[in-house]
Amino acid sequence: EAADLAGHHLLVTSIRTGDTEVCIADPSTGDIFNVTRSPGSEDRYPCWSPDGKRICFMSDREGTTNLWICRADGTGLHRLNRTPAVCYMPSWQRTPRGERIVFGKHGAKPEMAAIRPDGTGEEIPGEGHDPTLSPDGRSICYTGHVPGGVTVFIMHHDGSGKRQVVPGFSKVGATFPNWSPDSKHMAVTSPLSITIGNISTDTY
Repeated sequence: EAADLAGHHLLVTSIRTGDTEVCIADPSTGDIFNVTRSPGSEDRYPCWSPDGKRICFMSDREGTTNLWICRADGTGLHRLNRTPAVCYMPSWQRTPRGERIVFGKHGAKPEMAAIRPDGTGEEIPGEGHDPTLSPDGRSICYTGHVPGGVTVFIMHHDGSGKRQVVPGFSKVGATFPNWSPDSKHMAVTSPLSITIGNISTDTY
């Protein structure tokens, strides 16, 4: 119910202006604030910083689809990285090695990347799609290729310890794995349904 969400704010992508913009929605009042306000560009895939004060998102406003950061009120906008590859679906958490933004990077091949919020220290943990940092910052789930299609893997926040966690595969892709708030469960999509898997990071 709306009362249960009072005081919370949702990051959403909206096309109500005719452009794809990043907005903050108040679920208890229905109010929407347009954060990006960039006519003629694609701004999408937003995520919160761990303290909820900044936003990272994908934008093609300068001709390439890279990552940008701004404050929650839209000020302090700056470009995080510069690459001809398409960058998408960032997630931002505190890890044992400090804050990292993990994202998909699609150039000559689909890669996963991690970068500090100041734009330094970019790393490539490996090939894959849709990487997402767990809320506790210890693990990354992602879509990886297996014979016949794709399925869900997890690895440590530094890219080590890769292992498949969902049996079988999807021929059409689009598994989009994501974490529960306690970092112990995962939701993934399949061609037929949404599957909830129990992932224990204590033994990982």
